[in-house]
Amino acid sequence: MFGGINGFNVFFPASIVDNKIIPKIVIRDFLIFNKSVRPGEMFDNKVILEKDISETQEIELSYKHTSFTFEFAGLHYAAPERNQYAYIMEGLEKSWNMVGNRRFATYAHMSPGQYMFRVKASNKDGIWNEKGASIRITIQPPPWKTWWAYTLYFLTFLAIILGYIRSQRKKLDYERSVNERLRQVDRLKDEFLANTSHELRTPLNGIIGIAESLVKGVTGTLPDITVANLRMVALSGKRLSSLVDDILDYSRLKEKDLHLQLSPLDMRSLTDVVLTLSRPLIVGKNLELRNEISPDTPFVYGDENRLQQIMHNLVGNAIKFTQRGGIKVLIYQSSPTHWAMEVEDTGVGISKEAQNYIFEPFRQVDNAIVRENRGTGLGLSITKQLVELMDGEINLQSEVGRGSTFTVTLPILKKQEHRK
Repeated sequence: MFGGINGFNVFFPASIVDNKIIPKIVIRDFLIFNKSVRPGEMFDNKVILEKDISETQEIELSYKHTSFTFEFAGLHYAAPERNQYAYIMEGLEKSWNMVGNRRFATYAHMSPGQYMFRVKASNKDGIWNEKGASIRITIQPPPWKTWWAYTLYFLTFLAIILGYIRSQRKKLDYERSVNERLRQVDRLKDEFLANTSHELRTPLNGIIGIAESLVKGVTGTLPDITVANLRMVALSGKRLSSLVDDILDYSRLKEKDLHLQLSPLDMRSLTDVVLTLSRPLIVGKNLELRNEISPDTPFVYGDENRLQQIMHNLVGNAIKFTQRGGIKVLIYQSSPTHWAMEVEDTGVGISKEAQNYIFEPFRQVDNAIVRENRGTGLGLSITKQLVELMDGEINLQSEVGRGSTFTVTLPILKKQEHRK
């Protein structure tokens, strides 16, 4: 019992029971950018609600309407201010939002997709309407994010890839055809050089043979000036024959058709032969050819003809570009398994820049003396390839005005091979 302004009140606690009536809940309003959407109202040339929101079960929104608010109410009138609410946006949230007696839910910047908005309420005694109310929401993607847009992107990308592949294939086919034509031209050039060289050998040998036989007096004694001219003819013929041999060897090396006959070689004797054959080249020059190879130098393993050709090229090259002084050939052991042969001259020398390409075919140093003695530009290139065929290497040390030294490194003949 307790008193009041009108008397006193009496109640029996045992007779008080919870209100078991489940509240009904309705969604009473839908707002876009804080503006209520009415049935039949146009938003961006589109009707969003055909009928009242409380009777609507599905809403379709464009990508422009991604911020909106739902207002809802629990229809239970015994102390309605004590009704409780909870809501969830399925597809976005994992758990219910318990918001007390707040009767609205706001979402902003929703991504395109499909969602289900659910809301439930309880009366003042905490009896919940678990079924609540719901409404399905579909937010359309912008035109550039639709399936047909992605299909168009994919087809465009595929077209670009196919176009690139087609252009690369055409480019590759063109390059292949150009390469094939170049190979044919290169093959024709090599065949022409080989055939021409073979054809030149016969008349050259005839000229050299006739000139040498006349010098020996086959037709009788000749005046000294005639003998000297005939010797020049023979010497020029031999030089031209050597150039022809270089051209043939270059073609055979390029086609990997050159085979070596390896054997132990006495380098001192071989050098004597080369220097003897080279002496006519120093006529008119103040030059001395010196063989400084020791008689007890071990044998070198290599091809006699090709090694003689290497030395002819190096000694002949040194004579061409040396006007005075000396040219010497020496051999020393550069490692336990290799000997090094040096051809040293006191000629014009070779610049640092020219040393980078001196062993390339058809490349020559450009100076006055070289222009006077210009050859094919194949001698040093062939020399390098022949040395490498014999498992050796060739190097150059030179300084302009102070001469050049070519160093050829070759394997030493093994003892058992020497005895054999």
